[in-house]
Amino acid sequence: ETHFVNVTAFIEDLFSGSSGWKISFYDTGLGDDYERKAAVIAGFDRFTLVVDRVLWNRAKAGGSFENFVLSHELAHIQLNHHGFRSVIKHYRLMAVGTGLANIPPSLEEYEANLWAVFFQCGRHLENPIWNALALARAAHTEVIYVRRAQSFLNVPAFKDKLAEIRNRKLPPPQVF
Repeated sequence: ETHFVNVTAFIEDLFSGSSGWKISFYDTGLGDDYERKAAVIAGFDRFTLVVDRVLWNRAKAGGSFENFVLSHELAHIQLNHHGFRSVIKHYRLMAVGTGLANIPPSLEEYEANLWAVFFQCGRHLENPIWNALALARAAHTEVIYVRRAQSFLNVPAFKDKLAEIRNRKLPPPQVF
């Protein structure tokens, strides 16, 4: 059986084990026109994920765009983006054939988008059985970025790095 990350369950589990991590929900009262955004407030080893309750509930129900947004916010923590600078960035939402897509305003945002897809899809990105659309649907993520991530797997330097990682003995995963 194929397993993918349940992003909301992962976040709940990750945040429940630490007093320095919390989720803060807000309600816009806009219903289907809810704010399609979330943010991480970081400082002094404390992280607060601020998210619209409608977005969270849709992510829990398997919404691809919503799960992607939450994975993207996790990426900012993992990639230590809060250590670079603290600014507000604004995405542009664009309608595409499969729903909504976001256009990142900076390198950090683009990097977080790609990290989110690698996190959500994992090794399935390498499996030729999965086309981008089917994988995006199964992993509850954005098809545009799945296509990009799959294309990286054909770059020789990327392949070499993956082989290097697979061939070395990795330490056990760290818990935040």
